[in-house]
Amino acid sequence: MRILIASFAATFLMAAPVCASAQTAKPVTAETTQETPKLTTYQGDVMRAAELAMTGQFAEALALLDPLIAAPAFKEVPGIGQYYLINLQAELNWELRRYPQALVVYRRLTAMPQADDAAWLRRVSAAHAAGDHADAADVIADLAGRRVETLEKFKADYIRNLALTYLPDTPEGIVRQNRLIDALFDAGWDSEGSLLWRTRAARLLDAGDATRAAAMAAKITAPNDRLAVSVDRRFDALRVTVPQAFAVADALDADLERKRSAAQVPDAALDVRSSYASALMTRGRFEEALAEIDAALDRSETKADAPAPTSDHLIWALDARARILSFLGRHGEALSELRRAARRPEHGKQNVSHAINLGWLYHRLGRDEDALDTIADIDDANLAPYGRMQRRQVQACAEHDLGREAAYKASVAWLREHQADDPSALEAVAACGGDIALGAAAYLARLEDPERRATALLQAQTYIDPPNPLPGDQRGRAYAQAVLNRPDVKAAIDRYGRIERWPVTGPQF
Repeated sequence: MRILIASFAATFLMAAPVCASAQTAKPVTAETTQETPKLTTYQGDVMRAAELAMTGQFAEALALLDPLIAAPAFKEVPGIGQYYLINLQAELNWELRRYPQALVVYRRLTAMPQADDAAWLRRVSAAHAAGDHADAADVIADLAGRRVETLEKFKADYIRNLALTYLPDTPEGIVRQNRLIDALFDAGWDSEGSLLWRTRAARLLDAGDATRAAAMAAKITAPNDRLAVSVDRRFDALRVTVPQAFAVADALDADLERKRSAAQVPDAALDVRSSYASALMTRGRFEEALAEIDAALDRSETKADAPAPTSDHLIWALDARARILSFLGRHGEALSELRRAARRPEHGKQNVSHAINLGWLYHRLGRDEDALDTIADIDDANLAPYGRMQRRQVQACAEHDLGREAAYKASVAWLREHQADDPSALEAVAACGGDIALGAAAYLARLEDPERRATALLQAQTYIDPPNPLPGDQRGRAYAQAVLNRPDVKAAIDRYGRIERWPVTGPQF
């Protein structure tokens, strides 16, 4: 519960704070109302709205409050009183899950001089819930420029996703992404922002601004982003001025050591230890990775003094364990772990991510009927466009291997139509069908697209050969090599980047 109304009768029009929790709410009592014995009708209606809100009658409270705020008498309310009433109006809309309406009210609230960090945070929450990511991005960019300390109150993961995932890849969306990334960079925000700096640096290089690109590239520290920089010819102009951006081995060592140190703290949380296990897996140290994730899961599930893992952290720890087990050839155990993960809700909703992952593992194991059964119950309402492509990828590959040619062709046609949402899914389905021409065309389209080139080049690199591959994995690797061996694909890769060997595991589904 987010609503608390305290002592509405204490000042003119009960100008008392509305806070984020209802647990300590003071009821409006005879004693408090006696403090203002002569209430106008308007004041009495405000009191009644407050009482309704405090007893959980949100719809009734809002129905009473909306006309009060719209009435001419509202203009006579002192500024702080107006702020509290508008805050209450916003909170009531939120509690009723009227997120677009709540956002409209929060915009009004944050335009007032009394607006504090809590008001800005709630506005961004409402924008996210309403799907208005443009508003959220504009707010955070604005706060970065004038209230940088407020950024610390947002989760870093949310800001990163907002900058590069939630905003669309349209020209307008990219302009907004750039503005947000620039504002974060200029504000000194550095919460593992390597992907942001790498993405923006590439765009700056495309635009001919090597100076600003170099400043961004200097802050790239994550191993995968340095690897992407190293294989992309756009960045070659920075090799002399920003050599650290190309130091992949240093980044790998630093990343592993940082995660090892964090994981060895006595009370390290499950997600911290899981991150270290995943880093070991990335380096091909699979047995060590399994020992680490097993110890972390054992402690979180059996030790009373262990920090309680959040549901999401447990899900991704199980996912990491499944991947490690699969590398070790223990595919049946990997399947069991993914089943456990898929059964757990994610963010309070159906866990579509791991249901799709489970479906793909079933397909890799040749259990295509089970793959189709697994994804059949996924509610498309819970899927973003990217997720719908991933789900259809599993479906199409299972259809092909089951000999359902008409269904497979229909899925390919659908994937072609929605290719922009995830071109790699079409390539994967082309691989399942052995259609080298289709896969090559889709891959070349990604290489030609400056926004998708990095992931295309990363996919083409040579990585640690996965031990214990399944027959389907071997078929996929042979197909990928056939695509890369085509003269047109070779020429395009040479034009835009290079292929090198790296001591890490490659991209995974």
